[in-house]
Amino acid sequence: MRTWQALMAGLALAAAGCATSPLDRATHDTLFLDAAFRPTIAQPEAAQVFALSPAMRAYLDDEIEPRLATHSPQRALLDRLYDGQQLFIDYDAEFTRNAAETFEARAGNCLSLVIVTGALAKAAGLAVRYQSVEVDHSWAREGDLALYLGHVNIAVGRRVPTVRMMEDSPDWWTVDFISPPQARRLRSRPITEQRVVAMYFNNKAAEAMIQGRPEADGIRRPPPEGAESSGKATSTREGLDNAYTWARAAIEADPLYIDAYNTLGVVYLRHGLLAQAERVLQAALARRSDHPQVLANLAIVWRREGREAEARAVEERLARMRALSPFATFERGRQAYESGDYGQARDLFRRALAVSNDYHEFHFWLALANWRLGDDAQAMRHLHLAESNSLTRRQQSMYALKQRWLQGHAGQGASANAAPAH
Repeated sequence: MRTWQALMAGLALAAAGCATSPLDRATHDTLFLDAAFRPTIAQPEAAQVFALSPAMRAYLDDEIEPRLATHSPQRALLDRLYDGQQLFIDYDAEFTRNAAETFEARAGNCLSLVIVTGALAKAAGLAVRYQSVEVDHSWAREGDLALYLGHVNIAVGRRVPTVRMMEDSPDWWTVDFISPPQARRLRSRPITEQRVVAMYFNNKAAEAMIQGRPEADGIRRPPPEGAESSGKATSTREGLDNAYTWARAAIEADPLYIDAYNTLGVVYLRHGLLAQAERVLQAALARRSDHPQVLANLAIVWRREGREAEARAVEERLARMRALSPFATFERGRQAYESGDYGQARDLFRRALAVSNDYHEFHFWLALANWRLGDDAQAMRHLHLAESNSLTRRQQSMYALKQRWLQGHAGQGASANAAPAH
């Protein structure tokens, strides 16, 4: 996809977790506090995630069905979706969209593209297999949310009566939205459509929490201290209320999806409901005791409650697990940069990239440090990598502008009083 999971200031929204059995009903029902939230969205419905719009049905009738006489059903569908001739669906991680929204926008993140492909394939009578893909740790940041990114793809099979359920069978075509050579090296495991729906709801919860953040040059930042009295705080509260609804829907869709419990815990933590946040996070740890994002968020809860010893013990455990966010290193690099120690900043940004080698903001700040040190070639290289690894069209445009800025300020880094804003 990308699937999003969170960590606050660390709030960690994590990648797909596993569990052995669902929570019992009595425990499950204690996790929700509907009365504390006032969502402005309709109750999410699983059926809407894969529902076909009239335009999608017309597309199947007019563009796909006529090709079945001369093409395999997989090619008849996938060539029309992704070859750029009739309908080209582009990658854009700005929002997670359901099938109908992705079809209309002609763009979506990886999860959105998997959903629209699955919806059309099923409507065409093809078999589908959703897969969670093991990728290197990848991180993104939105304000004070650190987002751990996962990945999914989809395999499309022959029409259902003729499918032979064999691994690597020619009956199955795997559709992935990362480069084929890289995709072939990655391991995957099947997941249910129920899990895909929960991932979609979980992504929407993370996006709702991002809603209403003040922006500077296209990058969302946390609200300033005291912003509770401003107009921005209204949209932030609305985002939290809606995030609660999405996170609850994710748990209801798949009670085995631990990351949804983690997201709900983050919602409670942001809302100041510390006891409820702890209850949800502890319920998640009862199913998977080593989940790093859940542990990181529980440490935040305990620290806010003044339970320093317990928080420190969890943080030490996380350190031993080597599961700490690369943003801790990155923030030290930012501090070094702001203090004028550009060599130390460069080294710390490189260390952060060693953990998450494709995160665009790390490349941007490494470009700045190199420029300040007079290495324009490396500065331009990392600005280009920031653009290449950005997740949205907005970010790509922003980094393209910064490359043009740098071209006009080559050789000026060591003496400049200003740098391109982020």
